[in-house]
Amino acid sequence: MRRVLAIAPLAVVAVTGVLAQSSRGVITGLVTDPSGAAVPQAEVTLRSTLQGTTTIIRTNGDGIYRFDGVNPGDYTVTVRAENFNASEAPANVVVGATVGRDFKLAVGYSTTVV
Repeated sequence: MRRVLAIAPLAVVAVTGVLAQSSRGVITGLVTDPSGAAVPQAEVTLRSTLQGTTTIIRTNGDGIYRFDGVNPGDYTVTVRAENFNASEAPANVVVGATVGRDFKLAVGYSTTVV
């Protein structure tokens, strides 16, 4: 009986570790201006290439954005901010991965594809 009780806590730990693994990923990054200063409140759009779905968020006061719980697949990340050129970059999300996409925006109004 003591052996069963001693093994039971290990089984709980093993199952908890398996359940904690995610089947999704994260896309995050930093948006800056030409001098390297953060661009707060920039609009960041995540578009699924396969599904065509779109999610829009804004950078925080430090110019950081983060999309959590992103399904695996191919995406396009587009950043827009007033008085800057829009910029976009591809991102491929795999299970459990964090994908980093930083943007240095140029002053202007046109779109730049990276």
